[in-house]
Amino acid sequence: MLCILLLVFYAGISEGYRNNNYIVRESMNRDIGACSFPPPDLIKPCDCSNNTETLEVEVYCEFSFAAEDDVTEMTETIFAQFDKANYTIDHLYIDFGRTGHVANFALNLNTTGKLKLESITVWLFDIQDDIGQHLFTSTAFSNSKSSLRGIEIIPYYDQDLVFTFDPEFLVGLENLTDLNLIRYDYAAQPLPETIFKGLESFTLDAPLTNLTSTTFPTMPNLQFIYLSSLNISHIQKGFMDLFPVLEDFVITQSNIATIETGFFVNSSAKLEYVGLYSNILTSVDLTGLSPNCIVELDYNSISRLEEENFRPFVEGIINNPEADGYINIPGNELECSCDVKWLIVDLKTPGVFRNAFCADDIALDQVDPDLLIIECPDSN
Repeated sequence: MLCILLLVFYAGISEGYRNNNYIVRESMNRDIGACSFPPPDLIKPCDCSNNTETLEVEVYCEFSFAAEDDVTEMTETIFAQFDKANYTIDHLYIDFGRTGHVANFALNLNTTGKLKLESITVWLFDIQDDIGQHLFTSTAFSNSKSSLRGIEIIPYYDQDLVFTFDPEFLVGLENLTDLNLIRYDYAAQPLPETIFKGLESFTLDAPLTNLTSTTFPTMPNLQFIYLSSLNISHIQKGFMDLFPVLEDFVITQSNIATIETGFFVNSSAKLEYVGLYSNILTSVDLTGLSPNCIVELDYNSISRLEEENFRPFVEGIINNPEADGYINIPGNELECSCDVKWLIVDLKTPGVFRNAFCADDIALDQVDPDLLIIECPDSN
């Protein structure tokens, strides 16, 4: 039986915030009857609903508290009831409701360690000194080693703060396919190598010290990677070798200024999306990308469309009638001078660059080719 468990903590939260959560709760509970098990009096203050058509069980637990010890005792008792019911929890959602944290509550043998989970989200815990080490323990998934597929951890944080968890927190989760860590200090505490073997989706928001072919282990099954807030100025060639079947590649808000020439030469043949938006790139070599790849370069510092970096990819698109790749480039003030002659005069395909505007607000596809011929004569 499919089970969805929502655990929400409130302490001094505004009525408006609580009402928003009630709206979500009520919309999820339509046409659903009461659960027969666990007994309602044993899981107070939780409400359990059962959809007899889909066989989905939804449990909503709202804790408005003053004494944190009471909350810890209640959650341990409630989780024990679901352990007895032998449910597989399809998704456990723990929302700290901007309370920050509950001092004595942790993901451990007495709480989540009792459950058989398929996925978990931990939302809006406040990053404090070593809070991650207390909250995310080595026994958090004692009963979910083989069942857990997805983990999402999103704290409420100040931009400069990061967290880690117990070094054994993820050990043994070799069937994990989706991992989303926001503000995790990967540089201080890398993840167990065995975790990466089965990953299909990986999101990491963290200040890394480097990004090379040795930053992560090879991820043979990874299809999607999203990296942000890296604060790395340069990315070395060889990084893409780690992802042989990658389909979506995103690095954003990371102050990247340069990417080594030939970076995409050995990239996955399945790569269909490259997102390098909101960095400070001045150019990027796209050689090696499939003509069906969509490239997002929004809001960088690109002023020149350098022929050696862009022409191989553009020619791959125009020489393939079935290609649907393009380059999206809004938020970059282009010079639209002799650097675009190869595109406008030679190839006559400025449309491969979408949302492209010159510094004088003229669209790239409106630049006069005759003027470029006059101002940019071919060198002898």
